[in-house]
Amino acid sequence: MTGWSYGGYMTSWLIGHYQIWKAAMAGAPVTDIYDEYNLSDGNVGNRYGFKGSPYVGDNLKDFRAQSPITYAAQMKTPTLIMHDTGDARVTITQGYSCFTR
Repeated sequence: MTGWSYGGYMTSWLIGHYQIWKAAMAGAPVTDIYDEYNLSDGNVGNRYGFKGSPYVGDNLKDFRAQSPITYAAQMKTPTLIMHDTGDARVTITQGYSCFTR
């Protein structure tokens, strides 16, 4: 299984929920939507997919529930994570956080 950008997010999401693939490649995956909100150049747009900013009310729980990193303990599929240090939309911290979990 493989995907890049949103496909990388979906790859990360799926390997955390289903252990049916022999291998995966996640390219520029958003693994932590809260981290993405804080570090990405597109953070303002992210809040429209939720009830608003993660800093308002209990919105943070929604950001955490939709983040693949929340389900890292269930990730058993061997995964190659590819990223670019110059990517301002999906910062390299996304790949690092998934790799170290």
